[in-house]
Amino acid sequence: MKITGVETFIVDGVFRPWTFVKIETDSGIVGWGDCTEWQAAYSVAATVGQIGENMIGKDPMASEAAWWDNASFMVRQRGGIAYKAMSGIDSALWDIRGKALDAPVWQLLGGKMRDELELYWSHCGSDRRRYSTQLEVPYLSNLDDQRALGRVRNGSSPDCRQTRNWSSAGTARASAVSYTALTKPADPIASARQLWMD
Repeated sequence: MKITGVETFIVDGVFRPWTFVKIETDSGIVGWGDCTEWQAAYSVAATVGQIGENMIGKDPMASEAAWWDNASFMVRQRGGIAYKAMSGIDSALWDIRGKALDAPVWQLLGGKMRDELELYWSHCGSDRRRYSTQLEVPYLSNLDDQRALGRVRNGSSPDCRQTRNWSSAGTARASAVSYTALTKPADPIASARQLWMD
């Protein structure tokens, strides 16, 4: 299997841009990665493009070799934007590996550590408040509104914490499926609204 294309998508997320990497292979397997940097989306995308040219014809299963080859290629730009771009490529390569081996990436990385993990919902509805008109969702005006939203979205949690069952999630492949719907939205507002509803 060889890499035939590396493409970047900057997606209008209403409140900030998201940057995704798509890597295509000659076997038809496509990998997706995320290299979002809100203040430098176009710089990261340009760096992915530069690195991507160096990836054509290489084995997508050799992700470790690709990382160090890309680090060497970007020797004068190490860190920051270069590493953001490299991480998007790396994630897409792991996505390809998971699909090629028909295994979730967490199994390829040594297995899961736990069945459930408590997560903190960091925005706690703040983007819904700021962009409620564009997203066509109820405006959040006070802490009680946010607590109610946390109960609705997370099942019962008033403090915006949620428990995620990792037996059916936690793979790069599961995340990449949602990226496909975001790649070139005809209506970015509708795409963002769909994220809130899912």
